[in-house]
Amino acid sequence: MVKDYYYLLGLPRGAPLQEIKKAYRQLAAQYHPDKVAGLQSEAQREATAKMMELNEAIAVFSDPDRRAEYDELVELIPERKPKPPQELKPPPAASPPAEPPASPTTVGDAAAERPPAVPAAPAPETARSAPPRATEPPRAAPPAPPPGMLAEEYARKRQWLLQKLPLNWNTLSIRGWQWAIRGGNWRRSILVVHRHLETLSLLSFRSLQTALEGLMEQRKFSLRPTMVFALVSYERLMDAKPVQGHLQGLVAEKRGTLKNVHAAVVLYDGQRVALVGQPLDDPEVRRVVQVLLGR
Repeated sequence: MVKDYYYLLGLPRGAPLQEIKKAYRQLAAQYHPDKVAGLQSEAQREATAKMMELNEAIAVFSDPDRRAEYDELVELIPERKPKPPQELKPPPAASPPAEPPASPTTVGDAAAERPPAVPAAPAPETARSAPPRATEPPRAAPPAPPPGMLAEEYARKRQWLLQKLPLNWNTLSIRGWQWAIRGGNWRRSILVVHRHLETLSLLSFRSLQTALEGLMEQRKFSLRPTMVFALVSYERLMDAKPVQGHLQGLVAEKRGTLKNVHAAVVLYDGQRVALVGQPLDDPEVRRVVQVLLGR
C-alpha cells in the first residue's frame, strides 16, 4: 500500500523540496522524543510511530530518483486535503492541596496577639533617593541553524578547498548528486561527488548504492586508474551496523575492464567524519583524502 507522505506533511502533491523540508522540521520538532518525554505512554508511542513515518517521507523526497518513482505511485491513490497537525498536549498539572482553615479566634484574642505598631523613623531631609539603575534587557539567544545546514556547509567548503588543488578540476552536473567535480592528469582520474541525506538507513542506502555503482560503471573502459569519492553528509543514522557492512562491501570491489576503478565513501554527520574504503596509493589522491577528512 502506498503511503501518502504529502498528506502526512500537510502539503499538496508536488510541493517543492524546500517546503517539504520546512514541514518536516516543524513536525519533527513536535514529535521528537525529547518533546514527548513527559507525556503518557500512549502519546509517546503515537509520537514514535509518527516520527518513523516522517523519516521515511524525508528519505524519499530528498532523493530525486526515489521521489520521481514515488510521485508516479502516489497518483494511484486519491489525494486527501491536507489538514493542520494536532499538537500533543501534556497532561494537566495537579492542583496544589488546599491549605487547612485557620482556627477561629475572637476579636479580642487577635488584638491581644497582634504586636504594637512601631512608627517608622522619618527620613532625613538631606538624604536623597538614588535614581533607579537602568537594567539591560536580556539578550535573545541566536536562532539555531536549521538541520542539515552545518553538514551541507562542510561539503561546500570541501568542494572549494578541493578546487584549489592543482588537478585541472571541472564542474559536472550528475543526476542524483548535489555537486560533482572531476580532476586529474594523464596518470590518474579523480571524481568527487556529494549527496546530502536527512536519514542514512538501509532504505536510503539502496539509492546511494545504485548511484555510486552507476558512476563506476560509466568508467569501466578507462585506461587510467580512476578514484571515485562519494562525500555523503547526513543528519541521522539508522541501522548503523547493516549500513556499515553494506558500505564496506560496496567499496571493496574494484570495477572496470582493467580493475582500475576504485571507490571510497566519506561520511559526515555534522560532527564526525569517517572514511570507508581504501583509496589509491597515490600522492594526489592522498591530498584529496586529507581535504575531504578536514585535515
